[in-house]
Amino acid sequence: MSYDMFVLTAFAVVMQARRTSQTLNCSRPKLPSGATEMKPVYVIIFLALSCLSINLLPSAIGGSSIVSGAYVHPDAGFYGVSVDPATYGVAVNPITNMIYVTNGWVQSLYVVNGTTDSLIASVPVGNVPYWVAVNPNTNRIYVTNIGSNSLSVIDGSTNRQVANVSVGVSPRKVAVDLGSNRIYVANSISGTISVIDGKTNTVIATIPVGTSNAGPFSIAVDSNTHRIYVTNRVAGSLAVIDGSTNTVVAAVPIPYPWGVAVNQNTNRVYVNCVASNATYVIDGSTNQVLTTIPGANYPVGVAVNPQSNLVYVVNRGSHTVSVINGTNTIVASIQVGYEPWGVDVNPVTNKIYVTDPPSFQLFVINGSSNAVVSTVPAGLYPTDLSVNSQTDTVYVTYPWTHSLLMMNGENNSVIASIPVGLASLGVAVNPNTGRVYVSDLSSDTLRVLNGSLNATIASVQVAEPFGVAVDPSTGRVYVTNLGSGTVTVIDGSSYDVLAQISVGYMPIGLAINPAAKRLYVTCLGSRSITVIDTNAEAVVSSLPVGYRMYGLDINPNTDEIYAANAFSRSIYVIDPRTGLLVKEIPLGFTPFGVAVNSKTNRVYVTSLGSIIVSVIDGSTNTQVLTVSVPEFSPGVLIPLVFALCATALTCLRKRNSRRHRKQHENKSVGKLLMRGLTFQWADHG
Repeated sequence: MSYDMFVLTAFAVVMQARRTSQTLNCSRPKLPSGATEMKPVYVIIFLALSCLSINLLPSAIGGSSIVSGAYVHPDAGFYGVSVDPATYGVAVNPITNMIYVTNGWVQSLYVVNGTTDSLIASVPVGNVPYWVAVNPNTNRIYVTNIGSNSLSVIDGSTNRQVANVSVGVSPRKVAVDLGSNRIYVANSISGTISVIDGKTNTVIATIPVGTSNAGPFSIAVDSNTHRIYVTNRVAGSLAVIDGSTNTVVAAVPIPYPWGVAVNQNTNRVYVNCVASNATYVIDGSTNQVLTTIPGANYPVGVAVNPQSNLVYVVNRGSHTVSVINGTNTIVASIQVGYEPWGVDVNPVTNKIYVTDPPSFQLFVINGSSNAVVSTVPAGLYPTDLSVNSQTDTVYVTYPWTHSLLMMNGENNSVIASIPVGLASLGVAVNPNTGRVYVSDLSSDTLRVLNGSLNATIASVQVAEPFGVAVDPSTGRVYVTNLGSGTVTVIDGSSYDVLAQISVGYMPIGLAINPAAKRLYVTCLGSRSITVIDTNAEAVVSSLPVGYRMYGLDINPNTDEIYAANAFSRSIYVIDPRTGLLVKEIPLGFTPFGVAVNSKTNRVYVTSLGSIIVSVIDGSTNTQVLTVSVPEFSPGVLIPLVFALCATALTCLRKRNSRRHRKQHENKSVGKLLMRGLTFQWADHG
């Protein structure tokens, strides 16, 4: 099933579930304190859009399957190891004090300034980036891509990819020998280690470390001895490789080993053992186990600060980081996130960096106080945006924090955050009145804000609102309605509903050209843009442009349409008079919302699955910079998930108690599913 089919099916199922719950009069449980009720259909849509942002099919990553939102690989062992495309890998360049974090949702490498603990760049890499390593001597960053079986090479001075190296199947972790400038990649399914020359970016050797699917996973290098240490999870051993001969010289038995790290000053190797919840300490000169340190809880990542001789072990099970001193004693336990994973250390600043995939955050720990001193958002996304050309203000909807962000268009800084609805997805501004219109999918309303006071002055009931557009010449507001496949026309002064225009299945984005009296609408299930005559309030034509078109806007200076194409991960520049594609602007991520500032000739684009807003120069139609809008609080999702699960269970119990309704309801669901399937098959012709 394609991701678009997933959206259509999920929408049909949940809409029918809503009808079922209403028929059975299902009671709704009391929400936890501080939580706001959100309709299940909108949670499904959020999840579906997140899936769409990945742009991957299961076959692209070695025949894996999608289970509960996670990519489960064939090499998953007893512990059911899965790879969620989120924020896992982290690495530090102690010379430049830059921290690098992989994010699989947007297939990017995030660059964090270690001085300010702020996100400064997002670098497109391969499919499902997982781990990252840095060579501070050459300022090169290496990223493994599980989905494309490759290694991306990034220039740290320009934050641009300079090479893409094909490696084995399902590359996991990567490490660098600073002395030889060789890069080692653990290929989990191939059962090999790829050796790459850092000068030529070519594979110079492939080292077998067991049979296929044996699970080579984590890897560490001692640049003094040129020894490479590889954990084999399924085989239950630590392979020791001589870097001068590229041969395995020893295998240390360890049951289900995970992370590995080396202290090059003491020649000690530390290996996390998931099976026994302990950390093994190995003598690098004899390859003998010296001791085991108990007290871990599903230990995954491990890192060493050679300056302080402290070891940091990430405990996924207890959501903590254990601090171990030189006498192999746990001296501190630091609480971090929900399920922490990766860890790295900057010995110069004595800061420790830990990734937490469920919260899409990077935790920063002070090595002196063993306290979390900062968190850096490293995922999730803004959706729509709109520009007030009179004030040069950009408004960005940020549904995960239920807020509307105001950005200064001159210096691209966030100047305010306005609380809005729980699922505020669309926004539009009337520059003549300064009013801002925000759709709230969770409450079926359109919020009207005073742009100067940043306060809500009205709320209009609109069924399942998504995209918003305003005609400044007439003051009319146009809103796409997801469920009914229509566009609602609203009087901007009286807030009366003037018309309903049928446009197609699941309309999302829309943009208006006041001079031409044309409104353009994208639908999730259509390959074309619907064109509406705003005088007649009727559909007059369509522009066949491509599949999976999301947000769009008009540049009134050129009359060109800027449309987000999720399939090609680019912006289409379209001439509406001819319907022809003028230019395609590649972005490297999945675009969603689009807004044009006619005075500065700048185009702003939000990224689905990222906190990045891209800025395009309208005169050259090229991307000129990216701006981060780091504002995310993961805690708001937890009570919502529990509340929705409780609601679903309540409905299921009542439904089972009234089995005579079951056949009727199943038929209704089946009709909706068949309607979606018929639509999908017809679309693929």
